[in-house]
Amino acid sequence: MRGLHGESSNAALFKIEQVMSVDKKDLEIIYLLSVFFKQDYEKVAAWLETPNPNFGEITPLTLMRRERSHKVLNFIKAQKEDGQW
Repeated sequence: MRGLHGESSNAALFKIEQVMSVDKKDLEIIYLLSVFFKQDYEKVAAWLETPNPNFGEITPLTLMRRERSHKVLNFIKAQKEDGQW
């Protein structure tokens, strides 16, 4: 399967793993996003790298790198519970 930029989904996931240190919260975030985006890891990567107004225009990936994964995870879970996802 090919992503938006011609990369395979596996290559996109590898790219995500390369740019961040993965802990349990990070893995849960990636898992939940992969379910939402139906295993399109290009979209997962794009969501992680896009400034988000819910985080003060900071990218979710930046928060994760700053050891604030709990904020991203709580946001995703809240969206899921509210039926937004």
